[in-house]
Amino acid sequence: MANEGLPYYVGYHIIIESLKEDGYAHALNLVKTYLNASSVSLYKYNKVGIYELFAKEKQTNKDFLYEEAFLNKLANRIDEKEYLEINNDNNDLLLISIKTDNNKYVLVIHNNMKKDKHDLDIFIEILKQALSVVLGKQEEYEYIKRSSIKDGLTGLDNRNSYIMRTEGLDNSSNKYHYVILDLFRLKYVNDNYSHAAGDTYIIKTAEILKKYFPKHIYKDKKILNTGSCVYRIGGDEFVIISEDNSLEEVEEKVKLIAEEVKNIDLGVNEEVVLGINYGISSRINDELSNDVYQKADKKLYEDKKEMYSRLGFNRRKWKIL
Repeated sequence: MANEGLPYYVGYHIIIESLKEDGYAHALNLVKTYLNASSVSLYKYNKVGIYELFAKEKQTNKDFLYEEAFLNKLANRIDEKEYLEINNDNNDLLLISIKTDNNKYVLVIHNNMKKDKHDLDIFIEILKQALSVVLGKQEEYEYIKRSSIKDGLTGLDNRNSYIMRTEGLDNSSNKYHYVILDLFRLKYVNDNYSHAAGDTYIIKTAEILKKYFPKHIYKDKKILNTGSCVYRIGGDEFVIISEDNSLEEVEEKVKLIAEEVKNIDLGVNEEVVLGINYGISSRINDELSNDVYQKADKKLYEDKKEMYSRLGFNRRKWKIL
């Protein structure tokens, strides 16, 4: 190699380029240029157990669905090696395994023309270190960002996320259905069976809510938004915003949720009356989210009043009348 320091120089600039807007495209284009490759792409091992496209250099016409399927067939071999070279009749392929503390990635390089093994080994090692640093820092940032919009106890979107969503809806003409609900007698559970039991009540309810109103679904090997989301906006207060269900579907799902919550096992030695109170409303015309909330909140109050009266509980003292 004419310049032994060149791989280190390129590695340094991979980090610099990655920090720019649309940075990974710049960084991968730098790898492509250095290796005189036809295309370079980066894949991430996702939550459903497959590699999916994470980043690509800007100017490429690759069929990424085909490449993704090919890559996942080789997943075990990739995990066993630092990098894997595959030579076909018309296409030389270099697969480089990159790991951070929390995730794993594969860099896919097509038609690599640098055949000197010594030079290639040096560059791959530098490349792995540079991308590992950049990806690790991004994951730290994403964790901090996620923590600001996620509820730590349940994993649901929190009040901050809820506010951002409703602000966006207020500036749109989207139609949606709104459900506000809270847990029946959470204070009684906390006071009589411990806050650990209360947390169980909250967590298991959140799991039920996510089952009926998932934010994402897995379809055709892709993670897709559903148009629904569940938010924990207070201690025992949850909100569901759904753009993808009819009002009838929302009402039916909430009834099923109510039945499942009744059967939650708190792990205590006696039967405890559990449940939810809820109110449902729909956006009419271009109503502001607060107006939609107020309609649902009024129905929640009526439902709560009726349930306490029917079951014979005093809402203030939490005792049977």
